[in-house]
Amino acid sequence: MLLNINTSFIRSIVSQNVQETERLLLELEDKLGDIRNASEVKDVFNRILVELDHEFHFSRLMDTNLLDTLYEYKTLADMIHSSRELLMNISVHYKSNDVKETNYCEMAKQYLNEHYMNDMNITDVADYLDMSYSYLSKIFRARTGTTLTDYLNSIRIDKSKEYLTDTFLTLTEISEKVGYNNVQSYQRFFKKYVTMTPGEYRKLQAPKML
Repeated sequence: MLLNINTSFIRSIVSQNVQETERLLLELEDKLGDIRNASEVKDVFNRILVELDHEFHFSRLMDTNLLDTLYEYKTLADMIHSSRELLMNISVHYKSNDVKETNYCEMAKQYLNEHYMNDMNITDVADYLDMSYSYLSKIFRARTGTTLTDYLNSIRIDKSKEYLTDTFLTLTEISEKVGYNNVQSYQRFFKKYVTMTPGEYRKLQAPKML
């Protein structure tokens, strides 16, 4: 029961399905109503809330300790009522946090698009957003399917393709214009992302420059 309830609660919160969350609460109330031992009921609630906290980290939003609050409940009705409020608050917080994290990712993309030509450290974008790099890296990968480093290199390589196709700049000049601190790094990354060297790519594009 516990595993199914938790999985369903998580799914309903992520999908913002308030009706499903309410249905699950009623189902949980019905199942717990069959348990006569108060300590066993509290143990079930304990495991459910701890598991949900592991997923959504809502306890850091609370003024009191989660488990202390749980053991203040006197009746099953108290537990259900308080848990209903808690789960609804988690859902609201998740929605606002979801929007916030999406905005962070978009701002990170904008920063990288505007500063790719600089000899920058990838952690500079986290400093700009005033957040930890590990957190930004985690949400960026989860929401875009790529890493910050790969996103930055893709911008640089795509821009360098324009220079290779439309100008007669040397590879050293191009590498400097797209943010690489030496031509060897530029050539290495170009081959990694395009599976050919910049020189080979330029030769393929040569007819377009005529």
